Amino acid sequence: MNRFVTARFLVGLQEVVGWLIVLGSCIYAYRTYGAVPPIQTVSVGAGGAGVGLMVVLMCQLIRAQIATALNTRDMLEEMRRSPQTASTMQPSGSRRLEPTITLPPVSPKPIPEPTFDKPD
Repeated sequence: MNRFVTARFLVGLQEVVGWLIVLGSCIYAYRTYGAVPPIQTVSVGAGGAGVGLMVVLMCQLIRAQIATALNTRDMLEEMRRSPQTASTMQPSGSRRLEPTITLPPVSPKPIPEPTFDKPD
């Protein structure tokens, strides 16, 4: 049974790298404050932190996809074990749902084309 062990390990490793990028960028910005032009400090610090946070975001999205796959497989297994099949399933309410919208009968004659009056 595949539990995506390798994928989860690699995503965890990549997430740690993303947080290290954020931490390294913050340390760089702190240590170079005043020693280099401010634009360099801000651009490298904020840019690096942004890249690191995007890596972390990507890892969390991958984890969500893995969790969805695992939960979907678990639901499918539960449905297969259940004695109740789709043909015997009934709504949980006590009454049967009936349609509430009725459509008018179709007109046997064609609908004429619209005409537009020209302004004076």
